[in-house]
Order: sequence, then C-alpha cells, then structure tokens
Amino acid sequence: MSRRANRIKFVVIVSLFLVPLLFSFGAYKLLPEGYKPDNMSNNGTLLQPIYTLSGFNQLTVKGQSFSNKDVEKVWTLVHLIQGGCGEDCSKMLYKTRQLRISLGKNIHRIKRVAVLEDPELNSTMDKMWASHPDMKV
Repeated sequence: MSRRANRIKFVVIVSLFLVPLLFSFGAYKLLPEGYKPDNMSNNGTLLQPIYTLSGFNQLTVKGQSFSNKDVEKVWTLVHLIQGGCGEDCSKMLYKTRQLRISLGKNIHRIKRVAVLEDPELNSTMDKMWASHPDMKV
C-alpha cells in the first residue's frame, strides 16, 4: 500500500473518534440555554412538607424491637397494608425489593417497613414475609 493510502486510513479512523466528541462539545457550547442540561442531583425530598417521626417503639411480627432509631438517616419505604395483601400489594412489595437490590453497594441506604392494620393478618402472610427477609413488619 502506498503511504498516502495509509495516511487516509489513519485520518478516517481518528476522525471517527474525534468528530462526535467535537460535535457534542460544540453543541453544548453553542446551543441556547434551553437545550443545555441542568445541573443534576440525586438528593431531594419526596414529601413536602417533611414529616418527622416522633419517638416510637414497636414489636415486629418476629418479636424484635423496632424504634425510630432503626430508620434514622436512611430513606424508608413504608407499606401500609390494610386488609389482606392481594396481587397489587404483592407486586408493590416485589418492586420495592428489586429497587433496593438495584442499589448494589448502597443497599444500606433504604429500609423497607410494612405496617399491618390488623395484626391478625400476620398469621396468613408468613409465606410472603419469608420472601421479603429485609423488610420489617
């Protein structure tokens, strides 16, 4: 091959990497403000106004003590279960479990809590609680 053909191939290969980079940099600098991405942050609040929990101490269905100290400084997903836990409730519990697992090394940042309206329901839901060992009931 000629030296000129090799140079052309080299320029084409380098331009395949540099042209998209230069295009995106130029678009970011030259496009109007409405097209630029805003600053992003993963910090925020889900509820406005923020509700703080007063001190409490309850027993879980396993007889363990559960207090407000267990959920301090972490995000807490609370499931209020009224009546039985049907298919919709079961799907929501599954989705929140998957959400928590998807955090990987940050899994400790989210706690899941289920609050039963009727404690008598617990005996009928043992199988469900066994599939959600990370959740306090």
